[in-house]
Amino acid sequence: MVVVSPGVPLESHGLSFLLQSGKRILSKLDFAAEILPRSIKILAATGTNGKSTIATFSGQMLSHLGIEVIVEGNLGIPLSEAAIQCLTCPSPKPVFQVAVVEVSSYQLEVPNKHFCPSVVVGLDLTSDHLERHKTMKNYAITKCRLLSHMSNSKLGILPFG
Repeated sequence: MVVVSPGVPLESHGLSFLLQSGKRILSKLDFAAEILPRSIKILAATGTNGKSTIATFSGQMLSHLGIEVIVEGNLGIPLSEAAIQCLTCPSPKPVFQVAVVEVSSYQLEVPNKHFCPSVVVGLDLTSDHLERHKTMKNYAITKCRLLSHMSNSKLGILPFG
């Protein structure tokens, strides 16, 4: 199994070849989500701009409602660290009920199997990351992977227009 850091492009180190050959390649998000207890809900915020603001604000609202929440991504500890906290907690009750995760396009380059948020908030999509994604179409397809495992019981919030 290879766990890919979002800072490493798939073109590096033969990762694209390994992914296409069917080897078990996981993003850090997927690796963490496989470990997280299923009772923990995930709210994912993505977009070119505003991810940190939405993640912080969502975490504050949930906390204000009395929900045990952890805010992750570029803001704090990574989801993998939160998953380890759950594994090492002596109590059978999870450390938190909701993980609010700021998700960049780099974290979505490896298709996820286990990272399936209950709620996805998609914000704007501008040409800031074309050095990595090459085209806006590739960038948009990468961001849309976040919605690929959602069912009728999940909620996707996207901008209009």
